Amino acid sequence: RALGELGPLINIPQTWNNCGPASVAEVLAYWGIDRTQAQVQAVLRVNGIGRGMSPYGVPSYARSVGVQALVGVGGSETMIKDLISNGFPVIVSQLVSLADPIGHYRPIEAYDDTQGIFTSSDPYLGPGHQITYADFATMWTHTGNGFIVFYPASRQTNLAAVLAAANWSKAAAYRHDLGRLKAGRQDTPPVGAPESVAHGYHYLAMAWDEAQLGDKKD
Repeated sequence: RALGELGPLINIPQTWNNCGPASVAEVLAYWGIDRTQAQVQAVLRVNGIGRGMSPYGVPSYARSVGVQALVGVGGSETMIKDLISNGFPVIVSQLVSLADPIGHYRPIEAYDDTQGIFTSSDPYLGPGHQITYADFATMWTHTGNGFIVFYPASRQTNLAAVLAAANWSKAAAYRHDLGRLKAGRQDTPPVGAPESVAHGYHYLAMAWDEAQLGDKKD
């Protein structure tokens, strides 16, 4: 469809470097699960206010509150539109803006092809924040088009059908992302991580990709 929306999501203004937990809390509220950003932060951002949120603990945290989570890479504009049209909020990992190129999580709640915009309940920039498709695509490449989808287990089949319709394959997406990381084209340190540890996060990202592809060797 030319238009799609599932919100508005509640807007939770983030505390310092807390865009990830605030975004998670917003989407959990959509599914009827009440958690504050501080409660989410206590599990997913245990390294303190000087660090952002890594996505690797999200699936186990989701299970602990009664839902499932897909942490993906290689997302597309079509995929986001299909998810929203089918009632799945999606958290994207990108930049605050082209003028402020800091890593940032934001939930996407709507799109409009007639205006060429996505709308986010942005924990930093506020409710109803609009981003043009062109700017969105540019900012998203920072993380290899990373995204997170929370969903009830009862909607697993529906989610799989939506992703298939959008031509998203977990194996293909993670193989491509692993190649990108091995080529050294991008590092993926969390927001606030010092440059001295960025190389370590780069290898952590590669290890995560390999695990998603079933390679769990030491």
